[in-house]
Amino acid sequence: GCREIISDGQNGFLFEPKDIKSLSQLLFKLYENPEIRSGIADRARKTVEINYDELDYVKKQAKVITRLLALKSIG
Repeated sequence: GCREIISDGQNGFLFEPKDIKSLSQLLFKLYENPEIRSGIADRARKTVEINYDELDYVKKQAKVITRLLALKSIG
């Protein structure tokens, strides 16, 4: 989930579900501070580039599909 990926204030922001007040305050803060937006965006992109490999994702999906097809042919 989000809490495993995001470091609050570093590569994103966390807030409690359904806490509209916190979300609106956060959005206003980001609207008013382009340097914060830019820094968060840069660090978020680096997090994804370092921790998530597209080829690895495709390989995992292919493995699941192969396993499901094998199960279908058995049943």
